Amino acid sequence: MGPITEAIANGADYVVVGRPISTAPDPIAMVELLQREIVKALET
Repeated sequence: MGPITEAIANGADYVVVGRPISTAPDPIAMVELLQREIVKALET
């Protein structure tokens, strides 16, 4: 379980993500990956 999934499972209303996006070689791909992770976590 990643930190985003864990935060959502523990009841987080917001998830702040900065460095993983700003330092990624492909920031758009990173946003899409994080978005998929968030959607999946919300479905469980």
